[in-house]
Amino acid sequence: MDEVTAKRKRSAAKGRFHRICRRFNESLHEAPPIPVLREIVKDLEMSYNELDARTTDFLELLDDEIDSDRIKELQSDMDSIYKELCDIKSMLSKKTEEKQVETKKLVTQTMKVKKLDTPEFSGKIRDYPSFKRDYERHMVPSYGEDPFALKKCLSGVALSCVKGVDDDFREMFRRLDIKYGRPEKLSDAVLCELKTLKTVKEGDHRGLVSLIEVVENCWLDLKKTGLEGEMGTSTMISQIERLLPGVQKREWALKKQRSSVNSPGSTFKTFLNFLLEEKQAIEYINDDMRETENRYQQGKVHSSSADETQSGDTQPTMQDQLDRQGQMLEQVVQGLAQVAQVLADSKGRDHQRKANIQKACWFHGTDNHTIEMCTGFGQLQPKEKLDCTRRNGGCFGCLRQGHISSRCLNHNTCGVEGCTQSHHPLLHQSFIPVSGMSCHNAANSVNKGNASKGNTLLMVSRVTSNNALMTVLWDPGANMSLITHASARRLGLSGKKITLSITKVGNVTDVIPSKEYTVPLVDTKGRVCTIQAYGMDEVTADVGDVDVSNVVPLFHDINIDDVKRPTGKVDLLIGTDCCSLLPEKIQEVGSLQLMRNQFGYCLRGKHDLLSSAGKICNLVYILFASGCGSYQNRDELLLKNDQCVSKDLVQFFDIESLGTQCTPKCGGCKCGKCPPGGKDYTIQEEREMNLIQRGLNYNSEEKRWTASYPWIRDPGVLPNNFVAAKARMVSTERRLLRIQTMPSYITTR
Repeated sequence: MDEVTAKRKRSAAKGRFHRICRRFNESLHEAPPIPVLREIVKDLEMSYNELDARTTDFLELLDDEIDSDRIKELQSDMDSIYKELCDIKSMLSKKTEEKQVETKKLVTQTMKVKKLDTPEFSGKIRDYPSFKRDYERHMVPSYGEDPFALKKCLSGVALSCVKGVDDDFREMFRRLDIKYGRPEKLSDAVLCELKTLKTVKEGDHRGLVSLIEVVENCWLDLKKTGLEGEMGTSTMISQIERLLPGVQKREWALKKQRSSVNSPGSTFKTFLNFLLEEKQAIEYINDDMRETENRYQQGKVHSSSADETQSGDTQPTMQDQLDRQGQMLEQVVQGLAQVAQVLADSKGRDHQRKANIQKACWFHGTDNHTIEMCTGFGQLQPKEKLDCTRRNGGCFGCLRQGHISSRCLNHNTCGVEGCTQSHHPLLHQSFIPVSGMSCHNAANSVNKGNASKGNTLLMVSRVTSNNALMTVLWDPGANMSLITHASARRLGLSGKKITLSITKVGNVTDVIPSKEYTVPLVDTKGRVCTIQAYGMDEVTADVGDVDVSNVVPLFHDINIDDVKRPTGKVDLLIGTDCCSLLPEKIQEVGSLQLMRNQFGYCLRGKHDLLSSAGKICNLVYILFASGCGSYQNRDELLLKNDQCVSKDLVQFFDIESLGTQCTPKCGGCKCGKCPPGGKDYTIQEEREMNLIQRGLNYNSEEKRWTASYPWIRDPGVLPNNFVAAKARMVSTERRLLRIQTMPSYITTR
């Protein structure tokens, strides 16, 4: 390689080195990440090594004597290039350190630690040694002898102790030392607490742990002041020994005999170590991971009846535990869904409730009439009335807003149809008890001509519970068991308050407050099984008296006493949640079945030989046609319920009694429609007559009557609509003028 080629290659390497230097300086101003700068410096070092190699090759071609000046120039150039490389490395190192300091400062700023709370002292003598030590250790170095800082740490009786000298730090602490810092007072307080302890009963692990913790805390408090020897006396140890249960007392006596230590202080330390070991053992035994006894007692058990040969100590399987947990989780989810729905409904009604608050009629949001006189509210269905009252925040007792029925000052009873409940008469139909989960009919119905005669029997029998006989309805169509609150009180059961959601025929859902009872049932062999039942005012309609003596000979091995049916109120309904208790069919004659379970026999179905003991009256409304009309088939008869028939009968007798008078036979009127005495108008009309008569005044001198308007309410509280009435008259006048039909007597005025 000749001299010209070597010089050209060196010039190219030098140019590459300077380009990389310029790139580093430009990147340094742009503040790139540190790894990027390190890569540039690495390229710069490689370029410098290449330039050094090209310079060495070029120097080998020069003569030391002839080209000595050029050699010195090349060496000086390489020194300046190396210095430039060192400067760039120094800048990289400095940039790296600045980045580390910035990162550390950022971490320090983002992670702030909460300041320590000041020590507090309220006057409890056993807390004073710890308070004084903490104050001198943490507060004095920061605030010194500042009386205000000490005052902020005191409260209660301790603050009253330094009242008057709260500007003198030393005097404040002197008074506190006199009242709370004397060792004998601390010793008396600890010993008094030990004397108030009671003997722990055998098996009371929680009480024993509490006793050990109190003894340990008392010893630690005395140790802070150097008085731990006060608890090492034989009298104090004997007093604590008497509080221990029998097992721990025996273990301590054996350990004391085996121990060779006789000094009182050492004896109490040994005694305290023994108590702490007992505490650790109890906590280890009662650990949640080792408690298996109470775990299997959770969940609901609808039936616990079993064969006599089965053992009562059988542990539930893992699948049973998972099933119970799944049921409990499902109940929790349903409860949360109901709560969420109630909250959503209440938020949507807040605006309307606030707008109608303190209104005489919150149904229409007006003061022109009261809610009792509101015809729109009175025409609602019973369920709609109850929902509307609840939605507007009305009281069930007086229908006023702003309070609930439990805090209502109106304690009057309903009185409608002899009702003794404390609700408003307008809500009487809304509080008629819900008839259970299924539809149970207690009266015969008028069917078509091809229907068979006879009664349909539901599965009803007598069951013993808490030495009392109960009428039980076995209903496979219900998915839960129900019991009346009256029967639960008669059995002495105490239930747990719940909210019950009942879906009736027609997919109508009612949410009512109820209770969950655990009902014990005794079978014919004397075995007891328990079920979970939900309380209601009434389960279903009363059970009628049906004569079953004619169907008893149709079945084998039974007599009339085995299938005798109870009558009256149904106390308990057992559904499919206790399917193992439901009766099973053992014999069948036509549509009549003989059922049996562990509680006895019962009948289900219908038969022509069944007959009711009493007469059953079916109300039928028949349409009549005047003149000679076509014959109407019996299947085409229009049937109406009792309410419709009663309304039509009242209307019929009202028309028939025109021109006659009637006095009330009940002795007192509650509807306001009965004519009092021999008068021919109702009580409501009599009240209106009295209101008119009070507004009549006769002037004997002028011989004329003056009548005032019969205001039901004070006109002073009525809204003034003069402006609206005047505007209506002006609008009417303009309209008449526009169509040019205004009467002449109006234009003249």
